[in-house]
Amino acid sequence: MGSKKNDIFSSMRFLLPEQRISYLDHLQDLNLTPQPTLEEDEIHELNQNILESIHFDNAIRIRWWKETKEGLGVVEEAWGWVKKIDTTNQRVKLVNDEELHWISMHKLLNVKSI
Repeated sequence: MGSKKNDIFSSMRFLLPEQRISYLDHLQDLNLTPQPTLEEDEIHELNQNILESIHFDNAIRIRWWKETKEGLGVVEEAWGWVKKIDTTNQRVKLVNDEELHWISMHKLLNVKSI
């Protein structure tokens, strides 16, 4: 049996759709975080792993921060191979079997070899 705290809507007899949407938006906002800052050695490690991926065709897993609401955002993750580094726009092209991502270098959080 679930607690009433987690199932607030089933205990209410009347709820306006706007109230439900507002409450669900509030729950999503609780998961948002500000953009983390990286240390210089972490940035060096990111760059090294990206260069190894492009030169040796190594698969990597990248985590980056994506802004969704006024300075707050979520962390996204994808895997693949770096196919291009766009130095003009400061972004990386990550390609895998299903999708393609252009990821800003300023938003990168973690790059690991698979």
